[in-house]
Amino acid sequence: MRNWRLQDSLLLDPEVRDHVSQALTSYFEDNFPREQSDVTIWEAHMCVIRGTQMQITARKKMEARRHTKELVDTIFHLESQHKQTQVALVYKELLEARAKLLEILASQHYQTAQWSRGFFYLHANKGGKLLA
Repeated sequence: MRNWRLQDSLLLDPEVRDHVSQALTSYFEDNFPREQSDVTIWEAHMCVIRGTQMQITARKKMEARRHTKELVDTIFHLESQHKQTQVALVYKELLEARAKLLEILASQHYQTAQWSRGFFYLHANKGGKLLA
């Protein structure tokens, strides 16, 4: 079983910090005066943070996918427009859109490579599926 960890990178965004802070404040206001053990309140508070993080991560992932799809659609439109008109301004917009898409894809590749390195580092020289 994997242990859950808070994604520190999410807390770099001030909006996310405010959202998490507000969720925790409302949780403790609603649940602290009750006669429950501190351990129960602590475990439930971790669930609140986990749920808030999942919500934020899902929203960011959906926005990133939407933005990538819009870029691909824009590139497709600009390519067909450039083929028909051969205007330099359209070509410049096409190159800018391709550069933005390349930047997004490179960032995704970097994150995937970092995850892979971490995974293989953690499971190196241990008996399991990787050594089989």
